[in-house]
Amino acid sequence: MYHFKDNKLTQFMLANPGLSITMAFLVSVSMLLLTGPNYKFAVVPALSLPFIFLIWKKPHIGFYAILFLTPFNEFTVLSETYRFLTIPKLIGVLTVVVLILHYILYRDHNYDFRSNLWKWLLIFWLVCLVSAMMSEYHFDSYNTLRRYITGFVFFLMALAFVSKKEFKYTLPALIVFSTSVSVLLSLFGYFTRSPLFLLSVRSEFSRITGGAGDPNEFAIMMAFALPIFAFIIHRKKARLKKFIIMLFFGLCMVAVINTYSRTGAVILLGTLILIAIQYIRFLRPKFFGFILMGVTVAIICIAVFVPDSYWDRQKTMTDRETDFSVGRRFSYLIVAYDNFKEHPILGTGPGTFRDVYGESKWTVKYAREDESPKRVAHNAYVEVLAGTGLIGLCFFMLMIITAIRNFYSAWKHSRQEGDPEMENLIIAYSIGFWVILSASLFLSINFHKYFWLSLGISQVCLRISPKKNNPNL
Repeated sequence: MYHFKDNKLTQFMLANPGLSITMAFLVSVSMLLLTGPNYKFAVVPALSLPFIFLIWKKPHIGFYAILFLTPFNEFTVLSETYRFLTIPKLIGVLTVVVLILHYILYRDHNYDFRSNLWKWLLIFWLVCLVSAMMSEYHFDSYNTLRRYITGFVFFLMALAFVSKKEFKYTLPALIVFSTSVSVLLSLFGYFTRSPLFLLSVRSEFSRITGGAGDPNEFAIMMAFALPIFAFIIHRKKARLKKFIIMLFFGLCMVAVINTYSRTGAVILLGTLILIAIQYIRFLRPKFFGFILMGVTVAIICIAVFVPDSYWDRQKTMTDRETDFSVGRRFSYLIVAYDNFKEHPILGTGPGTFRDVYGESKWTVKYAREDESPKRVAHNAYVEVLAGTGLIGLCFFMLMIITAIRNFYSAWKHSRQEGDPEMENLIIAYSIGFWVILSASLFLSINFHKYFWLSLGISQVCLRISPKKNNPNL
């Protein structure tokens, strides 16, 4: 007699109830779509089943898929009407649901979510919540709370999925690979004049945007990856692989220059100086002549091939009288200062600077027909201060300071243990964090994934550092 429970498919479904429920839900969604006007999309849930099965078996793939897609944010938007709905967010939701189901159904305690950052993260979010409840701009306030939760989730996934092996090999390789692909596509778009990768500013030049959709953000992502490139170049022994990584290192710098980003230029220069300080001690004296020759050639190439329009743009970095963009950025600081004087303790609500600026007198002077009068502060710290006041900024800075201390403690432990590879890698991640923190002075990137990744990495490197010397574990 045939027994239903003897069927292999049935046994698999009984052994994986969470996955079975998910599959049943997707089938229901497909049937619902078939009966409505959007029947063309009924196949989408079915096509997602293999990926869902993969995430169920290996949830960390979801985290690394999000990280890989970070340089291509502009191409992951599913709807222009609802731009917050993106492929990485869907992957993130799926990954978190899988984590929860694994914990409930299988009591899977293999993931370590502990961090000395949680207290500051949660207190900061509670301050944001109180400020949002008191705000006149409820929509933007509560939307900002949602965005912070998204950042917290990415931070949590970094804690859960980055083990010592991933920290040393998978994560650097993925950052280098995704950045290299993004650079190749952006340079291809530059030479083919593709509007997908270019932002036309004036007739004399166009700015590379890459997959980020914004030249400044794209430049920062390239600068964030450069210390990781340098680390891999130092670690690789094979000359061919070392040469290929060095080639992409150079292409990253070319891409940053072609963004025409003034912020990117400052951050790039600072990043290169920090990388040089880190690795100059490893150079043998006999190589100094070759290095000097290489630097000379690089300077000559920059002088010859970088267009005059690039240098003309850099010269206007502090000229607020003649440069529209610089003048408008100064007006952000004036509005933020006036707003702080009126709301010094809890601000006007998280993420509401754009509303405050949109109601200021400066919008008349700096308004453009093709842009909204509401503008972000182009400074992450000013955004926090305007939105949540001194209390919010205090806990936001405590969060950053704790992460910096984590990096320093982990570096010190690795140095004491005589592990130069781990020491160099921690410095590389630390320089990347410096890139984000420095760029936050010029851009409102509170929600950038590399910021939340760096927070998580600061805890991971502390976790995997030698425990006998580590009082934080």
